[in-house]
Amino acid sequence: MNIRIPAIATVLILSTTLGVQADHHELGEPVTGVIQRQPTPAPEPTTTNYSNIGYQCTLNGLSRRILINHPNSPATLPCEVTYYKDNEAPNTAKVLWKANNDAGYCEQQAQFMANRLGGWGWQCDAL
Repeated sequence: MNIRIPAIATVLILSTTLGVQADHHELGEPVTGVIQRQPTPAPEPTTTNYSNIGYQCTLNGLSRRILINHPNSPATLPCEVTYYKDNEAPNTAKVLWKANNDAGYCEQQAQFMANRLGGWGWQCDAL
């Protein structure tokens, strides 16, 4: 039997197995060694305004945004999580995750990313 695993599942499996360094490298950030600091859990995102759900993260004058987009608002599906490096590439978004059928998936993944950035020293606040 030949079973095909979707690419996103492979990325999630690898990132879970490899830990912080795999995700850090995928986002174009330099990998500088093992991170020993424990992440501070990110707050839950605000869900009242579907165009502004997500996190704003800052570190040493740099800014990152993690936004959850719901194109069929107020419906929560489909959704996508976009990532912005506001200083280095203003208004350029990278789609990190998408979901068509799994309610809450994008919110969970956005919080995961905010927690991951928090582990790297970023201060993330819910929008």
